Amino acid sequence: MIELGDHRFHPLWLRDNCACPQCRHESGQRLLDTRSLPDDLSVLAVNGYEVAFSDGHTSVFDPDWLQAHAGVTRPRARRLWGAEIQDDLPSASYDEVAAGGGARSAAGSRASTSSVSRFSPAGRASRRR
Repeated sequence: MIELGDHRFHPLWLRDNCACPQCRHESGQRLLDTRSLPDDLSVLAVNGYEVAFSDGHTSVFDPDWLQAHAGVTRPRARRLWGAEIQDDLPSASYDEVAAGGGARSAAGSRASTSSVSRFSPAGRASRRR
């Protein structure tokens, strides 16, 4: 974790959210492919709100943007995909979703996303690059 201002941020999250012209188009479209970031990305130096990363990139963050995007809670623990979760997979019924509940409503969407996000692949290496 790295401290910027009064908040702590994960180096990978900061690098992924860089807003420089190399990483974001002026329209806001992301140009950086998150999958291209190394798993062991680290911060080499911090000078005010300028951060130098181990992948050779340097980002400058706006303090107001950081304040607005600072998390107030710790990230939840993730569960790895494996045979032990086969009886506890996230699910929603078709009827609930089709009726406007479940993933279609804001609360249902949050619940579905939250349910799925607590699971992570067994390893990032298994992802296609």
